[in-house]
Amino acid sequence: MTNEPGQEISSHVRFAVQIYLERLRRKFAFADYGTLFGEPAWDLLLSVFIATEQGGALSVTQVSQTTDLPLSTVQRYAGLLEKRGLLVRIRDDSDARRVLLRLTCIASLKMRAFLERSEPMPQVPAGLN
Repeated sequence: MTNEPGQEISSHVRFAVQIYLERLRRKFAFADYGTLFGEPAWDLLLSVFIATEQGGALSVTQVSQTTDLPLSTVQRYAGLLEKRGLLVRIRDDSDARRVLLRLTCIASLKMRAFLERSEPMPQVPAGLN
């Protein structure tokens, strides 16, 4: 999740990385509880969004490593996200055995809209304020 030297990181990517790191922090804080607090689809979307926005793509193995999810979980959720039109799998030109993951245009637009926080936050429910 690094950027090329001299290339500016967009506010979308910066916010996505912040969310991603908070999720990892939560995951390790509650590691004794296994996957109880996990959201594999969201973790996969965040990691692939960050890579896509920086002009790259991640392999299934790279997503597994960066999200700390089992490879089988990444493959399963990649399939679900692909069926819903949020993700595409692409064969790597340099290694036909390797599959790269990229967000679709609609997924990128939805992620950017989410990350912009353009909508006002809903009113805090009674009892939480």
